[in-house]
Amino acid sequence: MGKVRYRLMDTIKGLACMAVVLLHFGFPDPLGLIIRPLCSFAVPYFFFVSGFFCTDSSNRLIRSNTWRKIRHILRLVVIAALVYAVFCVIWNQMLDPDWNIVEYTASLLTKDKIAKFFLTNDPFVYSHLWFLGALLYCYLTVLLFDKKKISPWIIIVAVLLWIGFIAFGELKYILPIPSSIPLFDTGNRAYLFNCYLFRALPFFLFGMLAKLNVEKIKKIFSKIPLVYFYVVIISGIGIALWERTHIGVVQFYMGTYLVLGSLCVLSVTRPQMGNPLLEFIGQKLSLYVYIFHIMIGRFIDLAANKIRVPGENGTRILIKTGVYRYSRPFLILAGCFLVTFIIYKAVEVYKRRKIYKLYN
Repeated sequence: MGKVRYRLMDTIKGLACMAVVLLHFGFPDPLGLIIRPLCSFAVPYFFFVSGFFCTDSSNRLIRSNTWRKIRHILRLVVIAALVYAVFCVIWNQMLDPDWNIVEYTASLLTKDKIAKFFLTNDPFVYSHLWFLGALLYCYLTVLLFDKKKISPWIIIVAVLLWIGFIAFGELKYILPIPSSIPLFDTGNRAYLFNCYLFRALPFFLFGMLAKLNVEKIKKIFSKIPLVYFYVVIISGIGIALWERTHIGVVQFYMGTYLVLGSLCVLSVTRPQMGNPLLEFIGQKLSLYVYIFHIMIGRFIDLAANKIRVPGENGTRILIKTGVYRYSRPFLILAGCFLVTFIIYKAVEVYKRRKIYKLYN
């Protein structure tokens, strides 16, 4: 059998990276209150896809591929850390000429922040990079599995960890359980639902299980008309919006699980569906967008803060106008795609030159 090309999976990854940008640079309220719950599926879906391609159909862990992924992520961690370190210096110097790098570094290297770096993968600056640390932990965890066969008990582990994520996340207001642990004598706490065991590993394991049972999943769901999946997705969106209104802000909503589950099943059972543009974004640009979108968004905001536009009472700073606040997500998305496309092309040129030198 030829290798299956999961085009829909890449298409949804393209949507997911856009959703991440909208989570961090979204529309102002009340529109933002509606959009943000719809974007919560994004990061768990990335973990699902990573787990899906961690195994083969013969119930074996692709260990060589896993080690390659670990090395790739470590390179990305180093590159992202260096890029954002330089960005922090430039950014803080622009905002405050009297800024002191020694004092700033000392304020970051505290006991509680070091503990969070290892416990919940929170970087010292720009917390969105926790994704890379959590993904690295996931790959290292699955290397502990048996070398010959993947144990059937991982479904039990995945479900239990998923229940823990729900309990420590959305149900923390209801259940009489502690949702955080104290960090030394600092008064700060680490939230348990931020640990990779709960917000990353269960979705990664679900991806592995989907790959191991791909034929069973296709047999069950491939005959279900697409309209039923769309109904479930729309229902999940409605439930998530209701939860946002009545429960408040949490990392993940129960309704979003319906959206996430439907997208996961669709991407496995209808692999040839997809959109060419979103597929390219998901396959080639999504990881770059995730890593660099905060930096790109900050620079766009800084540029908007320097522009003055005419108004009823004289001139106003562009960033404070309603026009900018509602167009801002689209501008930042466009900037992310432009910058990451340039990065992608530069990496491709570097790879081609490296291969050329190797064989000549």
